[in-house]
Amino acid sequence: MDSDTVDTTEEGETTCPGGVYPLDGAHGGPCPVDDDRITLMGLLVEAHAHLTRILGAELERHCGIPLSWFDVLIRLARSPDEHLTMTQLAGEVSLTSGGITRLVDRIAEAGLVERQNCPSDRRSVYVALTDLGKAKMEDAVEVHRDG
Repeated sequence: MDSDTVDTTEEGETTCPGGVYPLDGAHGGPCPVDDDRITLMGLLVEAHAHLTRILGAELERHCGIPLSWFDVLIRLARSPDEHLTMTQLAGEVSLTSGGITRLVDRIAEAGLVERQNCPSDRRSVYVALTDLGKAKMEDAVEVHRDG
């Protein structure tokens, strides 16, 4: 551990950027931010953020759609009959019901998806790809593959 960031107090505690930790074994040892697993998780989060920025910018520039729209279009394209219920779609893209409603509203305004009533359950609404949505998704997949 770096002696500039980790120190021991008179009470036998370790101080580090993440706080003060007792050395009596109650905490389990050294400063938790020096754990390789925490470092790896941080690197994964950074890599994800970097890739998300790059892909998002490429999709915006070449296809005129944000990454969140691409996420919806690709999930619909992969689903049976190219549609999902709003609840299923919300779960797949990790949004609340309000968040998915607003996102689908914007994508539907662009003509890429449409809402369809579920014939077996009047309470459910499907989100389905339109022909324009399929074409946009295929263009976006090419950008993603080539990028």
